[in-house]
Amino acid sequence: MERIVPAAEGAALLSTAGATSHTAADVERSVLHREVLAMLTPSERRVCALKAAGFSTQQIARSLRRSTPSVDTLFSRAKGKIRRLIDATTGRANLDRRQRPGH
Repeated sequence: MERIVPAAEGAALLSTAGATSHTAADVERSVLHREVLAMLTPSERRVCALKAAGFSTQQIARSLRRSTPSVDTLFSRAKGKIRRLIDATTGRANLDRRQRPGH
């Protein structure tokens, strides 16, 4: 007979189950995500989160009591930081591949 697990216990089980089954790519993405978040200001993080949730620039501006151009600037700066980090990470990966024997 199957055991019925209470929701709280099930959530605890699931949170530990995934901890050991991450691929190297999953771990790399997680590290990159944390690095990106650490680079962004709280306002940039807030704007990016709202954009990712599907809110328009105008909606974000109203919500944060900022001007639309201010929100655009924050989002643009955040995207620039993210691109630079990804370019640096990709460049490092390409250099690592070229330095390996046989490449």
